[in-house]
Amino acid sequence: MRILQSACWIITISIVLFLSINTRADGGFVVPKFVWDKHRDINEPTQKAIIAFDAGHEDLLLQVKYDGPVEEFGWLIPVPNLPTVKLASMDCFYELSKYTQKKFDYEPRTRGFSAKVHGEASAEAEPPVKVIDVKTVGEYRVAILSSRDAGALESWLNANSFAIPPDKADVIDSYVKRGWYFVAIKINLSKATGFEVVSGPPRAGVDTKAGVAEKLSQGELHPLRLSFASDRCVFPLRISSLNGQPSEVQVYVLSKEPLVEERLFEENMAENYRWRSNMVATLEASRARMAARRASLAGRGGLPVRPEVPRELANRSWIDDNKLVPYAQVSRSALPVCSREMALLREGEPWLMKLTRTFKPEEMQDLKFVPAIPVFVTALKDGEGAFAAANLAWLGRPGGLALLMALESGNSSVRAHALAAMESETLVPRDREVTSRLEKRLPALLKDTDPEVRFHALNAAAQIEDHRFVDQALELLRDDNPEVCAAAESYLRINREEMSKRIPLLHEMLKDTNSTVQMCGLRLLMGSGVTPSREELLPLFSIPRLEVAAVALSLAERGGAISCSEARPLLQNSLPMVRLIAINVLYQNMNSESVDLALPLLKDQEEFVRIRARDMLADMTGRDFSTQPEPWEKWWAENKSSAVFNREQAEQRRMQRFREGRAGLRPMPDPSLPEQPQKQ
Repeated sequence: MRILQSACWIITISIVLFLSINTRADGGFVVPKFVWDKHRDINEPTQKAIIAFDAGHEDLLLQVKYDGPVEEFGWLIPVPNLPTVKLASMDCFYELSKYTQKKFDYEPRTRGFSAKVHGEASAEAEPPVKVIDVKTVGEYRVAILSSRDAGALESWLNANSFAIPPDKADVIDSYVKRGWYFVAIKINLSKATGFEVVSGPPRAGVDTKAGVAEKLSQGELHPLRLSFASDRCVFPLRISSLNGQPSEVQVYVLSKEPLVEERLFEENMAENYRWRSNMVATLEASRARMAARRASLAGRGGLPVRPEVPRELANRSWIDDNKLVPYAQVSRSALPVCSREMALLREGEPWLMKLTRTFKPEEMQDLKFVPAIPVFVTALKDGEGAFAAANLAWLGRPGGLALLMALESGNSSVRAHALAAMESETLVPRDREVTSRLEKRLPALLKDTDPEVRFHALNAAAQIEDHRFVDQALELLRDDNPEVCAAAESYLRINREEMSKRIPLLHEMLKDTNSTVQMCGLRLLMGSGVTPSREELLPLFSIPRLEVAAVALSLAERGGAISCSEARPLLQNSLPMVRLIAINVLYQNMNSESVDLALPLLKDQEEFVRIRARDMLADMTGRDFSTQPEPWEKWWAENKSSAVFNREQAEQRRMQRFREGRAGLRPMPDPSLPEQPQKQ
């Protein structure tokens, strides 16, 4: 006899507000003009369950899918206290499936139940297996049992066609030792069931065997509602391991406060770590390939305008949203059927969580749902604490208040993780009290000793429509950590309107000795529609930062071509990429001074600079010497006074060189690929 499985797990639900969803069909939740998405909901899980938990009382609505001989159907459900069992309808499942998709899925030969397996019990002694009640509930025959003897209970179950695998006896024993009750269920196919204790006659008009079998196989037979006292919200999953087969189960949890299964949440954190590590590795490999390709093109004028900024701090807070626990706080009016049929909250609005997972037998343990906020707060200090913080942010105001409390922690990792959740446009709580308290805390957090805290504090400040942090962001442009500097610049650019009121300050920033400050000043002036004067820009040609020199050159060229003499600071810049830019300026001028200034570059310490200088000289003069400076210097000494430059011919030689593949360096090897052998 098979014992059907009870299982559940966390599934992330894409939350979509106010979709209109209607009817069902075909044994699942099928609706017109709607395509089912396996990642949002499941059509026919092995079991569906709804749990309503409040004030030490649990309502457990269960519905199964079973494909097999009806007479072999057997369903055993352990519960922590004496339950009442009633017939329920599928309407609650349809209602919750629709809501969460908007928000965020035989021949009678059984012997019946017998209470006399071990003989008659005396009136004075409690039998080893106590049959508290046997009754008909819809298409089911239900027996409620208790026992202090696991062996006796196994014998009773075996005698009543519930086969317990010999190696799984410890599963039954674990429930018996905790004093749990058992609800044993079979299909009632006829009145001749052999039951010895009946609370009432079988219901008239019971479905035929074929009809019941079809409904069971489609997961559409009437669900059962079990009500019992419990000091915590539980789902009896371990009993499902008796089957020895995987099981896909869907569970909705309705409760006074958001609940979470702590063990499964920890597994989700571990999964997020693996996902994040893979994503970071993939990104870094891609960045390395791009850097190698840019370098291989450097001699051909393929210049990056802005170097890569490290992403170490940013990468630590990457979250796979699909792993977050889906929550929604719902009104009773939004769930009229559940409000009518289940013991929902007497006051307030319940929290709804939807969990779906296919469990393997070895993964099946009873699920114990505990208050979620303390679990998430405790996990903030974990290496994946940003994931816990993101779960808190999903909870709106309660989660936002918990994140604010975490900002007071003496643990810098906790502070950083809490801020990481509050920096997102979609996750930052839009509650007036939360926002107000965050604004008061940010000035201190922007001065935090931990760069990760300062980084996320800047990003969180960017979500607040307030200019009060501009001065601190200006100070953080000089931060020792480049990611913090980049975040400060990003914050200032977001507040461009405020910075446009400080044009004199922006001009002063161009004279700063810090290249980050200079670069930010350039961008903010450009964003304000102000072009710095050539007198301000020319000194920036010598700044050993590619983006500063390149942007300054681009802006200076708006006022006219850059002369060879003005390009001297570019030629003397310590960055080889800037010197390449200077070679292009010399080529554009194409005169004797261009040659004078290019010749020293034939002795440059960087090979690609030497090659680019040689190519430019060859294009301008029609000579084709090597990169050795001596032939060029000798030729130029003899021909300088009579040299004539023809731009049209220079361009033709340049294009010919490109067509023949003689332009610049040969490509640098891609570090992500194996080295290829040289052809002999």
